[in-house]
Amino acid sequence: MIQLSGERRAAMLAVLVVLSAVAFSATAAAAPETESSLTVDPTAVASNSTNSHSFAVNVTTTVDGANDRLEITFPDAFALSGPSATLTTNDSANLSKGTVQVVDRTGDSAAETLEVVVVDSGAGGASASVNLTGSVSAAAPTGEFSGTVRSGYDVGDDGSATTDLDAGSRSLSTYTYAPSYDTAASSGTVYPGATVYLGQGDVTFGGGLGTRLLGVAGDADGRVLQSPILRDQPVGRYSSDGSASARSVTVDTPRITTFRVENANAEDVSGGAVSAGSAGQLRVVVDYNFANAEDVELTVEDPSRLDVTDDVLTGPATFNGAHSVGLDLSDGKVGFYTISVEGSDDLDFGEANRSTSIGFLPDRSPSIHVDTDTAVQGATSSTTSPGAAPGPSTSSASTRATSARTPRSRSRPRSSGTRATWSNAASSPPGRGHTGGPSRPRRGRRRVSKAVPRPPTSPPRTPSSKSTTTRGWPSARSKPNISTPRRWRSTCPTAS
Repeated sequence: MIQLSGERRAAMLAVLVVLSAVAFSATAAAAPETESSLTVDPTAVASNSTNSHSFAVNVTTTVDGANDRLEITFPDAFALSGPSATLTTNDSANLSKGTVQVVDRTGDSAAETLEVVVVDSGAGGASASVNLTGSVSAAAPTGEFSGTVRSGYDVGDDGSATTDLDAGSRSLSTYTYAPSYDTAASSGTVYPGATVYLGQGDVTFGGGLGTRLLGVAGDADGRVLQSPILRDQPVGRYSSDGSASARSVTVDTPRITTFRVENANAEDVSGGAVSAGSAGQLRVVVDYNFANAEDVELTVEDPSRLDVTDDVLTGPATFNGAHSVGLDLSDGKVGFYTISVEGSDDLDFGEANRSTSIGFLPDRSPSIHVDTDTAVQGATSSTTSPGAAPGPSTSSASTRATSARTPRSRSRPRSSGTRATWSNAASSPPGRGHTGGPSRPRRGRRRVSKAVPRPPTSPPRTPSSKSTTTRGWPSARSKPNISTPRRWRSTCPTAS
């Protein structure tokens, strides 16, 4: 073993310290923070609109125990809100996502900067990659505008995000489109960021969109969008070149989202009925999703299917956007009215066309009136019901007179001579084959006489000693108060 003197040992230790310092400096310098990419989408939006912008930033940083901060700054005319972010890294043990917020760096009370803190809990100076993705809502200014979205990564979070790292940038433009589209005529020009609808006819694509757009994703992927827009066009997003980052519009289905009839208490009475006392205090409430493309129109038909829109509406029948208009049926016909709403031009099909009904009842009880007091057999009499509301499809009732036969008297005169009758419940006529004498009395019962059908007419028969039954005659035992059958006359005692 080599023995070193004290002086030599001290010199050797000094050399080792110098070499260690040089090595540490070299390691720290070997992992500079660099930004490899910045993506912001979309880069073109409509004037005076609020849009969700997605972003993605990739950086390489040093794990040293000091927090870092990512900043993405929009032009000062924009107002940011609702930020969100996700962090991915190859050193999740030491790096994680911290606070995500929007801040106002310019002092105009509108936040224009998105800030994401990267928490660094490691040590040793090793390199690590950080990928930050997320979104932020940005309200665009009014009128045409162009500006730049910039990003910076602040190492050590010392407030110098734009100097520690060379900031990336992306251009961002806005376009004015609303004033150039006429919803009453359903025609005009739309610009990037606009929504158009199935069946929309006279539409022009402006703001660099071109005349032929390509679907970006979903059912629209690869499909072509041109004017006029087909009713069966796949809904979704279409851009000028088919990419997600290019200028684009969205195709949607036109819908009537709200349609009802309300009474004076704001209760929905659609499909029901109202009395005369409340028929003059109704309102029709309408809302729909295609107000930027077309107006809507109301139509009212009475129970006779006549158009009475101008007579019963207390406001305009055609309007734009969410609206309610008065409905007065108090001077109209009794019955059910049909109310319909649809787009005023191209958008009048499918979910953009809805209808309902409302019944009008008078304030009196229903009754029945017949147009004649007497009727001859075979004739027809009409009846009406004042005060009753007919349904959507009704007709007057009719009654056909039946036979005008005079009703038969419920009692028949008693016979004399050899014909015997029983009017007392104490005895009843003998049955078939009875040879005379009263029958056994019934206890505690009194039979009430009832009218019976007249026996059928037949030629008189000659009495004979043989007992026979006449067809069609009712049983004498079950039908009291009738004359004794002919065959009993020779055997029954004479009635007193």
